[in-house]
Amino acid sequence: MNPARNKTRPTPDRRRFRRAVVVAAVLGAILGITAPAHSYWTAISTGPGVRADAATLQAPGLTATSMTATSATLAWTQPFQPTGYDLAQSPGGLTGCATNPATNATGCTATGLAPNTTYTFSLSAAMYNWRSPATVTAATPKQSTTTTIISTTLQSAPAGTSFTATANVSASSGYGSPPAP
Repeated sequence: MNPARNKTRPTPDRRRFRRAVVVAAVLGAILGITAPAHSYWTAISTGPGVRADAATLQAPGLTATSMTATSATLAWTQPFQPTGYDLAQSPGGLTGCATNPATNATGCTATGLAPNTTYTFSLSAAMYNWRSPATVTAATPKQSTTTTIISTTLQSAPAGTSFTATANVSASSGYGSPPAP
């Protein structure tokens, strides 16, 4: 490169260059060239009252319609068509009923319960992300059995004499452990 030749080359007018840059930036901002290429948004509801309606969902009516020493028949109402259910039992784990019953289900029978025990069943009906809970507390009755006593030796005593007898229930009898008195 020849320094003498570089001096003869015309230099752009700096004011005109700055003005062109400013005009391009303003025009780019107006046309959206300098803005992000995509706009994102999240739709929260499909109508103005959806959130208010969902926040006030009526709870299902949960009842224990019958109780035996080892099972509880549960039933519930459907004040709205749920998108899902959650069912839980306390104490212990739920047996005999699904923890997520079908959305058209209106009852089930919990099994494997202990006699003479108080249980709390919780049902939560969901409408998408909103939930409406219901609970019921019920106690299983004491277990009753009919036992035939065999192989006893007759004892005699004067009338009015008291005695004590103890009955043992073995696990192999099919009745399980006797309940607390």
